[in-house]
Amino acid sequence: MKQYPLSAIVGQDDLLLALTICAVNPLVGGVLIRGDKGSAKSTAARALVQVMPPIMRRRGCRFNCLPEKPLEICAVCSEPQSEPELTAVPFINLPLGVTEERLLGTLDLDKILKENKKEFQPGLLAACHRGVLYIDEVNLLPDHIVDLLLDTAAMGTNIVEREGFSISHPAKISLIGTMNPEEGDLRPQLLDRFGLMVEVKAPREPQLRAEIVRRRSQFEADPERFNETYKSAQEFHKDQIKTAGKLLDNVELSEPMLLFASTICSELGLASLRGDLVLGQTARTIAALEGRLQVSLDDLRQAARLALPHRQRTKPGERTGMNEERLKDLFEQAEKEAQAEKNQPRNQPSAQDQPPHQSESAPIRDEPENTTSDTEEESEGEAPKTVSAVGQNPYKLALDIKEFGSASAKSNTAYNKTGALKTERGAAQEARPDLHPQCLAPLATIKHALVRKGTIKIERADLHQKDRSSRNKNLILFVVDCSGSMAARKRMEAVKGAVRDLLEGAYQDREPVAVITFADSEAKLIVPPTRSIERAQEELQAMETGGKTPLAGAFALVNDFLDKSSKEGEPLMVLISDGRANVALGKGDPFQESLNLAEKLRERRLASLVIDTETGFVKLERAREIADRLKGSYISLNELSAESITLTVRRHLHALGRRQR
Repeated sequence: MKQYPLSAIVGQDDLLLALTICAVNPLVGGVLIRGDKGSAKSTAARALVQVMPPIMRRRGCRFNCLPEKPLEICAVCSEPQSEPELTAVPFINLPLGVTEERLLGTLDLDKILKENKKEFQPGLLAACHRGVLYIDEVNLLPDHIVDLLLDTAAMGTNIVEREGFSISHPAKISLIGTMNPEEGDLRPQLLDRFGLMVEVKAPREPQLRAEIVRRRSQFEADPERFNETYKSAQEFHKDQIKTAGKLLDNVELSEPMLLFASTICSELGLASLRGDLVLGQTARTIAALEGRLQVSLDDLRQAARLALPHRQRTKPGERTGMNEERLKDLFEQAEKEAQAEKNQPRNQPSAQDQPPHQSESAPIRDEPENTTSDTEEESEGEAPKTVSAVGQNPYKLALDIKEFGSASAKSNTAYNKTGALKTERGAAQEARPDLHPQCLAPLATIKHALVRKGTIKIERADLHQKDRSSRNKNLILFVVDCSGSMAARKRMEAVKGAVRDLLEGAYQDREPVAVITFADSEAKLIVPPTRSIERAQEELQAMETGGKTPLAGAFALVNDFLDKSSKEGEPLMVLISDGRANVALGKGDPFQESLNLAEKLRERRLASLVIDTETGFVKLERAREIADRLKGSYISLNELSAESITLTVRRHLHALGRRQR
């Protein structure tokens, strides 16, 4: 299948620059591509491998060993007759449903069954060593797989200890991930691990959009002819990457430039020092791509746009993005001081575009942060000053065990961070020894027996429990009274804060939140079920107050919502209102109509919590009546705040988890 050429992509200059930087210098740490669907994220990421120079390895090597320093466990490289050859850079697409065994590697069952030998079968991390690991929709990757990737990316080594053996092998990878922010955000730990981040959007210029459509149509009509058209551009791009890779080791980041780079990171409030490291590496790579041996202020300016925006977010509720005004002020001040420094008489000339107050000390280079030690690099045959994290490449049984079927099972009940029950449904995450497994892990059980005795004679000591991740997530559905009252504004601020807090607290478990508001004569679903904090905040900021109270319309909308959202798991409805309905759907009494619709919601066994916001000396307590009809919980908060709402909702989520049990 023909791949769309990278050089044919137009309108995404930042994306092409970021990918090129990662191809030249893997120490940058990869690139995260965020953007709407249909903005060429996946197309560009998959096209990168076409312009990356090939690597040397032996045919059939499953560890991508350096030919001069093969691993002892690699059977292919230990054969003297095998000759090294040039092959394409490994580009591995990590599926969202990948298992731990497939990612890390596992015991080779064929070898142990046929030859009674314990041999390691490499996984995807070995396959992409000295290459690229591509993750489409990286924000949807299961958390336990993310944890494994974080460990490997930090050490550059994959360590496997399971099924009676312990093994490790190099796994120096460049991460490239794509994601749509509307589908949820990325864990901060993994977000910081990406060296660069690019926000991509479809261009707005009609001529540019037409050119994109024209090129794509030509490619789909005749891929071979289209690729031939861009062959020279692809070769130029490949030569540029190869030349920059050879030059990179000699590019210097002077002491004043290094100090200014750290000043930028400090002034922008970056918590992690990884930003300083990546900023320097990126600036050096940009200079190498332009054929220069000194980093300039322009190099740092371009590098900052790619390396720093995603590092300014200190918690999930805050937006990603750069303080553009502050960054502009820093560079303007540096340019003025640099110009003043140039105009002063000097005993010795300085390097081009250096910032002011240059010391006479020798230039220094960045040191990679999350790579292996010098001794580990030398053990793989790399030069002491190498800038590459991918070796020499400068770029980039069915089993029925009825005997144990009636064994009493231990309780494996657990609750997630928001209080929801973790059920036995969901994708299997791992297997662990368990004499009384509730959910048997056949493959792990067989492996244990084979390793222990070399036969498939299963004993109780071999049994393993299969732990699963929960698929039943509790949807939190806020139904908020936006009608005009003295407490309306305070109520809105409390709800906005509670939604933000609940999204942050449920971040690890991807619990969705939705918001329905009602005022004047209608109810609206203003926040559809989402796990994206940024998207929810955008919608909540637009919430308005005023008008009458169409509570019956809100309940009718909740009923329709439940019909369409069954896949979101069992919801918890949080009604925040004083219950004083005054708008009917028909010609009847508005409050009685609301009570009747509340009974219909009760028949659906909807878990509900009513937070009464009624104030004043005379209280009708209609919200309590609504709670009684819903058969839900009721609470009247004297101090309506985000913190009080959040704590109350979390307690009821915990109760909902017990009910599911």
